[in-house]
Amino acid sequence: MKKVLFSIAVLAVVATMTACGNKSAQPIEGQDAATSEQSTEAQPAEAAPAVALATTIEKGTYTIGLPEGWSTLSANDKGCYVYKGDGKKPSEAVNGTFIIMQFQPSDGKTIEDGIKEAVDNMAAKQLDDVTFNGTTYKQLSYTEDGVDGRILVTTDDKQVISFMMARTTPDDPEIQAIINSFKKK
Repeated sequence: MKKVLFSIAVLAVVATMTACGNKSAQPIEGQDAATSEQSTEAQPAEAAPAVALATTIEKGTYTIGLPEGWSTLSANDKGCYVYKGDGKKPSEAVNGTFIIMQFQPSDGKTIEDGIKEAVDNMAAKQLDDVTFNGTTYKQLSYTEDGVDGRILVTTDDKQVISFMMARTTPDDPEIQAIINSFKKK
């Protein structure tokens, strides 16, 4: 539980965000590796095979897809908490690989302000930017309770979009598939 609360607190620091709410996931009909939108911009030189998306979360402000074997802990119009697991073991949501996506107004705070706070307050390290589907994200790394994580954050039309992940990196093909599937409505 401490890790979940810490994750939500970090997102608040980076972009004055709020926590997620209810569930909603639906299958993506007819989607396979050939039809899923994949960006090679963030992939290593030896590109990993494309990952098919099995479900999608559709909310009023965004849609995001999930590969087979991923579940939704919570989702609302401001974001979602997804994790690698079948949804039958609640511990997978905290102790396994997860991503918290937040989509919020910037409230006058710049990405640079949030990055400075994260670096100052939690010993986060700024890494090279990464690009998915033409969107460039600022990238931070952090360690909490011995668990490594990353935060990707960008702005778009006075909105802040962030992806906080634990026990994985943006180089993971499944993570790339999830981030590449994100669409703002």
